Amino acid sequence: MNNTTHCLTGSETLNTVFQAIYGLECSVIVVANSLALVIFLGKKLRLKKSKYLLVNLTVADLLTGLVGLGYTKVRQETFNSLVQPGQIQNVEIHPLLSVHLLFASQSMLSLSTIAMERAFAILSPFRHRQTEKKHYFTVILSAWLISMILSGLTMLFYLTSNQKPTLILNVVAILLEIGLIIISYFAIWIKRVFCKTMNSSENQFENKKLSITLFILIATSLVTWMPSTIFKTTLHRDVCIKNKSIHVISLSLDILLLSNSFLNVVVYSLRMPEFRKALRELFCRNKPNEFRSSKHQKEHGQEPKPAVIAFKTCAYVNEEVEAQN
Repeated sequence: MNNTTHCLTGSETLNTVFQAIYGLECSVIVVANSLALVIFLGKKLRLKKSKYLLVNLTVADLLTGLVGLGYTKVRQETFNSLVQPGQIQNVEIHPLLSVHLLFASQSMLSLSTIAMERAFAILSPFRHRQTEKKHYFTVILSAWLISMILSGLTMLFYLTSNQKPTLILNVVAILLEIGLIIISYFAIWIKRVFCKTMNSSENQFENKKLSITLFILIATSLVTWMPSTIFKTTLHRDVCIKNKSIHVISLSLDILLLSNSFLNVVVYSLRMPEFRKALRELFCRNKPNEFRSSKHQKEHGQEPKPAVIAFKTCAYVNEEVEAQN
């Protein structure tokens, strides 16, 4: 490793632009998942037992964003090491990369556990109702242990410049996770199409809607994960990236992959009415006082401020939602 040469990383301007985008994206991830975590842990959102798995996924995404902010300045060397192991000379980068791999693998494992939980809920609804919190906590803990082992082995292979085991380990892990997701939702599809259900129509509708929502969540994640995964596993790992176009593609795919960590919150907002309502109330907290103030100003012939008008609209929306429920 002492005689290694660094790969070409493109122009300084190009690196600066991508680092700025990466840092901004990490900031959005931290804010979005922090809000999601507050909502999921609140009492108003009732997602039953699936809530624990979504909280676990949100925590993994939040930590991914925080770690990303921690090494934004050195991310260029870090991601180059994913293409060509053994090219990092700064040992301070290694722990950050290892932690990043831990949270990234945990995010994928969380999606697999969510898919399997949905299959269990649809295929065996009576046994699913009997599951307790401790069962979910055991699954979550097991997923974190597996992620720690995978990221630890991957980092060990990187440090020793042993490329073949790294490639095999990454490919096998990703294929297993994707395979579990496909098998789970294929089983759900078979159950829906060929088997009659004994559940009530309301319970059946809720299960179906939640399963579709989580399927969209998983599909979105796979769309953001697969291009970068395929690119990094098929690219020749013994050669430095000396082509500027390939370098730009690599960085763009990294940004696409990272977007998965905040797109999850977008899916929650679009597909979960309770989450959307809780998010609205979170932003509109303590706005009724502002609404009364604007009303008082109007009665005395004063024009309310634009901000107060926005608060007023927000208050009206909350009242209409509560009336509908």
